[in-house]
Amino acid sequence: MICMKNKDFALTTLVENFQALYSLSVHTFGIIFFYQLFGNNAFLAFLPIILRYFFLAVLIPYSSWIAGKIGTSKSLLLAVFLYIFSSLPLLLFQYVPNNFLVLSWLLLFILGDLFYNPARIYLYGQNSTHNNRGTTFAFKHITLTITKILTPLVSGYIIETFGFSRMIVLSALVASLSIVPIMMLHNLKFNVMLQNHSWFTNPSVKKLTLVNSIGRFGDHAGQTIWVLYLYFLFGQSTSNVGTLFTFTTAISIAFLYVFGLFLNKHNRIKSFKGTSLLYALTNILRALPISPIILDTCNKVVNQFRGEVAEVINYDFMNDNVKNKDKDEMMVIREIGLNLNIVISYLVGGLLLYFLDFQLTFISLGVIMAALSLLVKD
Repeated sequence: MICMKNKDFALTTLVENFQALYSLSVHTFGIIFFYQLFGNNAFLAFLPIILRYFFLAVLIPYSSWIAGKIGTSKSLLLAVFLYIFSSLPLLLFQYVPNNFLVLSWLLLFILGDLFYNPARIYLYGQNSTHNNRGTTFAFKHITLTITKILTPLVSGYIIETFGFSRMIVLSALVASLSIVPIMMLHNLKFNVMLQNHSWFTNPSVKKLTLVNSIGRFGDHAGQTIWVLYLYFLFGQSTSNVGTLFTFTTAISIAFLYVFGLFLNKHNRIKSFKGTSLLYALTNILRALPISPIILDTCNKVVNQFRGEVAEVINYDFMNDNVKNKDKDEMMVIREIGLNLNIVISYLVGGLLLYFLDFQLTFISLGVIMAALSLLVKD
């Protein structure tokens, strides 16, 4: 059983690395594409991202039910094919610029996420335990960070040379390599019912909601606004933005395994709360005339630890002291809370950027993040 768990955890991590080549390219540079598409309007550029996470929050119970019925590996396989097909409308967009093609890409991308996320989360939960979760997830984060080192540099250069659409097509083709490890995974089935009305009074659900819906407020929006800010700071050069992210991510990787060992022995909620306050501070510091290299390095080092803590806490709450029949529902509740949090933070971030400048937006988001992180209880 241990060997099977280790094997399936490693295979799931490999699948996530291949998929990250596609999703990270979208998450990093998608805001620049949307900003140009909507006539340099920052708030409108946020709308496709807001719609994506809104639909993920609303539809995840239904896609999780389907994923549970067909099994994890089949669900991942379906997701990969949806990601591949999602790149085709953007390929056509190069020759026939049409907003309908962009909408088609976005819808297929959302559908891919809807089948990818439940299967991935379920596999990680089934193939890790409370005692080894700190170090096993540190391993996962190290491999993902290596992918994060390469992706911005390569994607930024491709966008600058060939355009955003061609970068998406190439990323999707590389992501299709995940089919190989998917075929080696066990096809685990699960059952999502969401008929337990005691969820709203369950302490684990309350803590899970606090961590994802309050403690992680502003994560995505803050980083997206930072990408847009750097894009203008570097003379609208995506390759320069990608080079910076590659350099700073490479520095942060050195701390990951140490973080994992620390998590195995220390209170995870306190660690999350402390790193959340530090993360809020790094967002406020973005408003100051400090080197982008220093700012991004500090932000990434703190967020690597914070992200690892948050993920380990999530899997603790979804799997420890939870009946097997309830684990699937915990997964869905986690995804709903996390995606709704992202929707709200993008709405707030977009409105702040629309009415304020970049510096005041960074300060405002940082203050909000710091205040909300204090609400997370031990």
